[in-house]
Amino acid sequence: MEVGNEESVITIPYYNSNLQCSNYGTLPSQDFDCDGIINSVDIDDDNDGILDVLEQICSSPTVCIEMDTDGDGISNSFDLDSDGDGCPDAKESGVPGTILAGSIVNNIPNIISPNSANAIVQGPYGLNGLANSLENNDLITATTSYLSFYNVYAISSSLNGCYDSDGDGVSDMVDLDDDNDGITDK
Repeated sequence: MEVGNEESVITIPYYNSNLQCSNYGTLPSQDFDCDGIINSVDIDDDNDGILDVLEQICSSPTVCIEMDTDGDGISNSFDLDSDGDGCPDAKESGVPGTILAGSIVNNIPNIISPNSANAIVQGPYGLNGLANSLENNDLITATTSYLSFYNVYAISSSLNGCYDSDGDGVSDMVDLDDDNDGITDK
């Protein structure tokens, strides 16, 4: 993906194994995530299952300012890892359903993690660009059918939803015994 203006352009690979098109993952693009819905009406521009309005600062449904939480030059609504901690936003936000691999890119430092698990929600995607399995309707006013923890975990690099110290499949953030020593953590 290319991000920036004429003076500054950042090239970033973007990967979604279930979609292919010639402009996939490039900005400015009419359809960044290649789901067939142009960015101006796509309410989830990167198919991470998180509404763009949560990944932006919005004063109304149509007036929003892009955020770049980790300062890597990629706006949160196009960044599969908004806080740059190496854990996909979809995982940290609690997005349910089938979540596919995608490339996690953090330009500061310049780290690319191709095929990171739990990054992109599997389609089909409806007329609004959000995965049908996650929405209450197919309008641009749709809301997600799950409780998102995006503003709690996905924009705080000190909270990483992918760490699982004891390998039991439960993230340390919610594991009552994250070292599996039989003693409840405090």
